Amino acid sequence: MTTIAYRAHPGGGGIMASDSRCSDNGLHLTDCQKVFRLPNGALLGTAGDDDSRLVMALLGKARSPKSLPSREELASTKTDFAGIMVFKTGEVFNIRIECVERQNSDEWDGGISEIRTPFCATGSGWELAIGAMSAGASAIEAVRVSCKYDLYSALPVQSMELKEPTRRSRK
Repeated sequence: MTTIAYRAHPGGGGIMASDSRCSDNGLHLTDCQKVFRLPNGALLGTAGDDDSRLVMALLGKARSPKSLPSREELASTKTDFAGIMVFKTGEVFNIRIECVERQNSDEWDGGISEIRTPFCATGSGWELAIGAMSAGASAIEAVRVSCKYDLYSALPVQSMELKEPTRRSRK
């Protein structure tokens, strides 16, 4: 898995950080990109075992929280996915897609939930990251803590900044 952490700045904007560990056929590699800026300007931190390009393309079309994909649209990607998405305007969402075994058949389910706290995390090291941020750590410091104690997270830490939206002056 991984560790993705996001912490909002008090005045606007914020930082998203992740570890760099990937697993491939039992090998652990440390050059995997997990934080992206989508075409719509949002930040997306990704965790999961599958190729998430379909999910990223779907989320990249959302121009606002109201235009986020439905559960059915997410499930149709059939991608094992957990992530955090932060719009340029600061709204934060937890996104998940998973295969659920029901009555001897596999069905896919997806969901999006808004996060209304100043920090959040997902992935195998999420609890460590939340604990660190609860004690005042930045998102980057929180991921470093997770890399130290979570078997599935490893350095180096990647990060990307969500800048405060530019406001137009009124004349």
